[in-house]
Amino acid sequence: MTLANVGEVGESLDSVRQQAALILEWLTSDDGRRAIKGVIQRYRLQVEPGDLEHQAWLRITTSFSARSEPLSWVQNSADAAKYGQRALSNLALDQVRIDRRRIKRDDRLLSAAETSVVGPEDRVLGVMFFEEVVRRVSVSRIEPGNCGGCSPEVIRSIAIRVIQLIALESTVHSSDDDKHLRSRDWFDHVVDAAVGRIDGEVKSERIRKRQSRCKACVRELLADVMGKMEGRND
Repeated sequence: MTLANVGEVGESLDSVRQQAALILEWLTSDDGRRAIKGVIQRYRLQVEPGDLEHQAWLRITTSFSARSEPLSWVQNSADAAKYGQRALSNLALDQVRIDRRRIKRDDRLLSAAETSVVGPEDRVLGVMFFEEVVRRVSVSRIEPGNCGGCSPEVIRSIAIRVIQLIALESTVHSSDDDKHLRSRDWFDHVVDAAVGRIDGEVKSERIRKRQSRCKACVRELLADVMGKMEGRND
């Protein structure tokens, strides 16, 4: 490699960094934050605007840190805005797919709760199922989240509490009044109740956001455990 080549590489990397800075500048601008809120509304995402902004920031910086050449079509602020909007849309679509998988796995937990109230034999199977879920949650490796939420230990303890609440509900209700066990609203309430225990009755905005993040992490952990129990990742 000649000195001229070294200079060209340096110039390319400078251009890459400049493009990344331009896109991140748009992301944190008023226009960028309006776009974030618009994406959340359009795709009906269950995520805080600040969390989506942070996810987009990470994706953009990660993408550009791996580049050695700048993008030919990003030349100005308008182009940077287009890139940022596309990144937000891609993140939203990823989140929609994650939510769909989560809903399927939530339904499997609800189905297990429903099954356990049918009869004595099924109740035994239901108890065994919940015990297995708790065991797997207890030993699951949890990567620290990038949202600034709870620690892996707290996420694990909340997830176990969720399973215990579901198991309790499934054993105290008869098959005639188990319709609420099939309700996702009820499941949301169970998760909210378990998450709420980490801060008691405090309802500040900071705590509300933290609970929202922890809730997402808890549900993702439960979804991962359910997927592994069934031997597939869908």
